[in-house]
Amino acid sequence: MKDFWLGLSVLSLGLGLGSWLDVTPWGLVTAVVSLLVIYVFQIDRVTRTGRRLQTQKSGHSGWVVPLAKKIQDLRFGLEEEISELRDSESKSREQSRSRRAALEGAVAEFRSLIDTFPDGLMIIDENEHVLQWNPVAGKAFGLSPALDKKKPVRQIIRAPEFDALLDHSGSEPIEFWSSMPVPRFFSARVFALQNLRKLVQFQDITRLRQLEEVRQDFVANASHELRTPLTVVHGYLETLIDHAPDETKSELRHIFGQMHAQTTRIKRIVEDMLVLSRLDKESEPLEEQLNIREALERSREEGEMLSGGKRHRITLDIAVDSVLRANREEFDSVISNLISNAVRYTPNGGAIDISWWVSSEGGYLSVKDTGIGIDRQHIDRLTERFYRVDVARSRELGGTGLGLSIVKHALSRMDGELNVTSRLGEGSRFVCRFPVNRLN
Repeated sequence: MKDFWLGLSVLSLGLGLGSWLDVTPWGLVTAVVSLLVIYVFQIDRVTRTGRRLQTQKSGHSGWVVPLAKKIQDLRFGLEEEISELRDSESKSREQSRSRRAALEGAVAEFRSLIDTFPDGLMIIDENEHVLQWNPVAGKAFGLSPALDKKKPVRQIIRAPEFDALLDHSGSEPIEFWSSMPVPRFFSARVFALQNLRKLVQFQDITRLRQLEEVRQDFVANASHELRTPLTVVHGYLETLIDHAPDETKSELRHIFGQMHAQTTRIKRIVEDMLVLSRLDKESEPLEEQLNIREALERSREEGEMLSGGKRHRITLDIAVDSVLRANREEFDSVISNLISNAVRYTPNGGAIDISWWVSSEGGYLSVKDTGIGIDRQHIDRLTERFYRVDVARSRELGGTGLGLSIVKHALSRMDGELNVTSRLGEGSRFVCRFPVNRLN
């Protein structure tokens, strides 16, 4: 409207001047030309002002026609928006470059960490396809980036134990044997990552297995070699005691008695070491259906004989008659070791309770005593070989330090578990749990 009134005013002025000078057509032409000159001049001024002032809107002054002012305002507004967009784009690019550099640095650091990790690492996706591995894992399993990337991990590592680990992911490691590309023993563990991915950690335990086998062979061979000469010495000592000198040489009799006691203790240690060696070596023991009542009654009688003059009250409580699928010798070894420990560490006249019951979780064998008890700090280490809470007392009472190790190994071969509860000065309770699938 402003441009309309401006044009109307100029035309009216031109017509008025033309009429006054009696040259009306020329007045009209002059008005039109004047309007064109004004608009062309103002548009040129807007262009030059925009170039000179760029985005400084306040930098222009003076009167301009409405159309030119509108064009000028639009130009300045667009240039401001374009400048803001350029600044925003520049900042975004800078931030993007910074984030990309940080991300690339983190990825490089992560890859360097994986590459220098001493154990083998492998990342698999939700479909168990191999995505990435470090050099240790690549060397251990002979992996090739061209052939094994995106390949199912079960086709690379063929071991039932490893398949079970993938099916039931947990924090507990499993051990398995791999024959490709070089026969090795591995310990594996699975960790959950984001996006259903998994990190598999492999530790080469071949050397540890070899050392364990060397140790087991040494113990077994040494025990076998010691057994014969020890039996001979023990037998001769028994003969000397049976044909001991007269009372005038009672000191010699005492020496023979001490020697006989020590050889008896060494024989027990050798026998226990041989039992442990056999448990370590035999992979599939001969199993049979054992009557629990008969086995426990027999063990109670042996416990009463072992107690002798200590006058222990040994009771047996069987809640339900059961049949257990197990190796007879190993099961008897479990019971005899628990009862002999109870007899050994329970004072004269103490009570020893043997009980058996069955629940939905399996069968339970309990041996409870009113003995000296065990401090809590020692309970976790009781099943270690040759571990003794009180070395002097254990030797004095004839303990070998191997009984509970035998119990633990024998139970593991029967898929069982051992739980120990005790209080110092109040007694101990040893509970063995056998799985349901071994009960009849």
